[in-house]
Amino acid sequence: MTKVEVEMLTGQHNYAVLQLPERSFPGIVFSAGSLSVFVGDARELAAAAHPDPEIHDLAQYMADEFGGILDDYAGVLAACGIRPSYGRP
Repeated sequence: MTKVEVEMLTGQHNYAVLQLPERSFPGIVFSAGSLSVFVGDARELAAAAHPDPEIHDLAQYMADEFGGILDDYAGVLAACGIRPSYGRP
């Protein structure tokens, strides 16, 4: 783990805009609970019967990408002995 000083450009919500050192542009940090909701919504959309396979594929892609981020997050928490504050979607 590396400790760095960051500049928070917003107030504390379910997300924050942060400026990391040596980065040209700020980033967005979502709470894991909010990201978990996004994953669940994308999975529901992918599972819904839709006549356009491109929409299904895009929703599945989003679910997989966001789900991968949640999996990485859960791994970091586990390594630090911290339980997640959300349920899996």
